[in-house]
Order: sequence, then structure tokens, then C-alpha cells
Amino acid sequence: TAIFVGDLIDRGTEQLRVLEVAKAMADAGTAQVVMGNHEFNAIAYATESPAGSAKYLRPHTDKNDNQHRAFLEQLSGAQRAQYLDWFMT
Repeated sequence: TAIFVGDLIDRGTEQLRVLEVAKAMADAGTAQVVMGNHEFNAIAYATESPAGSAKYLRPHTDKNDNQHRAFLEQLSGAQRAQYLDWFMT
């Protein structure tokens, strides 16, 4: 069994591929995945608080926008939602 110890996303041009492989392995029972701080930050960046307020748990500052840019650019909105939901399982 492989163990992914978080930080599946953050840098690089293959973040979607990393997520596809890790999730497929976890779904097949051949891997365990632990959420890292980058996945946690992505969830907070995407989560409005309170809902509908346009304010987020992780503020949309220039610094945070830059940190999440590669993830946001490499995945469609539907893909991001799917993987953010998966991070929380």
C-alpha cells in the first residue's frame, strides 16, 4: 500500500495528473492519502464564510491568489469541486 502524505497540489504543471493517480489508487484500495497543508489551504480558499458572503476562510489576497494559481488554471471548475470534496473525505 502506498501512502501519500499530503501536498499533492501546489507547484508544477501536472497537478491534475497527480490527483488522478492518487485518487485512482485510493479508490482501488492500493493507497492511503493524508491531507496536507496545501490541500487544506485550497479548501479554505474556496470556502465562503459565511456562505454567500464573498468572504473566504482563506482571503483572496495577491499572495494567496499566486499560491493557488497553478491549481486554479490546471483544473476546470467542476474538477476543482470534485477534488476539493475528495480532500475532505
